Amino acid sequence: MLSEWHREDIKAALRKRYGSVQAFERAKGLPQDSVSDVLRGRTAGKTAAAIVEELAKTERASGEGAKESDLSDHHTLSPQARHGVAGQNMRRN
Repeated sequence: MLSEWHREDIKAALRKRYGSVQAFERAKGLPQDSVSDVLRGRTAGKTAAAIVEELAKTERASGEGAKESDLSDHHTLSPQARHGVAGQNMRRN
């Protein structure tokens, strides 16, 4: 699973949830700089497992959130805004 993620995306996911990579390490009881070691390709089973677990939570959370179909309507006008715009256009004619 780690190989599916870019190392900067991994760090960003950890920072998003914990505020910093170091805070993640402290929260999980991991040695200092162990995340950096794993991201550089050094083996650290407990740290790698903690990262994989956290990334799985991130993927589940993003999967349960907005669906692609919901995102396509993200930039459309609300019914009130459409009515207001339509009303302005009608008054000008």
